[in-house]
Amino acid sequence: MKGLTFASHYASEMDSRETLYPLFERVFDIPVEVLKDFYARGFWDPTYCPYTFFDGTRAVANASCFTLELQLGGQRVKSAGIQSVMTHPDYRNRGLMRQLCEQMLVDLDQRFPTSWLFTDSPELYTPFGFRVVPQYAFVAEYSHDGDPEAQLRQIDFQQEQDVRLVRECFVDHQPISLTFAPVGYESSFFLHMYSPDFQSYVHYSERLQAIIVFAVKEQTLHLYDIIGKQLPSWTELCTEIPEPFSRVTLHFCPDQFADRVFTPILYDGGGKLMVRGQLSQEQSHLRMSMTAAF
Repeated sequence: MKGLTFASHYASEMDSRETLYPLFERVFDIPVEVLKDFYARGFWDPTYCPYTFFDGTRAVANASCFTLELQLGGQRVKSAGIQSVMTHPDYRNRGLMRQLCEQMLVDLDQRFPTSWLFTDSPELYTPFGFRVVPQYAFVAEYSHDGDPEAQLRQIDFQQEQDVRLVRECFVDHQPISLTFAPVGYESSFFLHMYSPDFQSYVHYSERLQAIIVFAVKEQTLHLYDIIGKQLPSWTELCTEIPEPFSRVTLHFCPDQFADRVFTPILYDGGGKLMVRGQLSQEQSHLRMSMTAAF
């Protein structure tokens, strides 16, 4: 593109990496200071790879990828995740995103069988061979009286000992599903932790030695994730929830709770999950938890 320069694979270089931060702030409203803190605290994914157009020293368009390990159909597979697709408003409608995505996908297709992304505008990605993967929530009736003596405590993101505790739970953690679940998503999880609403869902169970991400709303337990070396049984899990509920909604595939019967319901909240490449599980009821959304 006339007047612009292209660069890639520079995220490990501080000065170059930080040229991306103002573009994040302009397009996604993520403050520059948050991104600096995110890197300084060691949350940045080392596989993160930007593809960027610069106008002088200013980043004006970008698309990035990272290695996304998935538990898929009983096997662990390495895929690509695509994120940080952004163009400064003054540089839109010039085909910059198309050029960046085309170059990135040429590289990714040589390394990974599938590439994944989340978007509110799926029509932008169908020309590149992406298709929407329907996602589901899984519901069941279940009566729980609650236990005000439960020992769950909310994780405090500002306390480094709590951050270390979350990291420890991620080490060799058991995937929440064998059908479909991310494995290495610590970086995405910590980026979500900058949201006070998300942080209010994140609790630690000393007894289970696991992070439980949940909220009880209108007598419904919304369970988003469990992160630990061993998943608890359904009874063990419910014992830890202090609030009463009469209905459960799982926001991940329920195969690890085979002793319960959950009904899949098409989920239409949040961004659309899209995939490029072969996906043998495409006819199944899939869901990627919000804790790993990118």
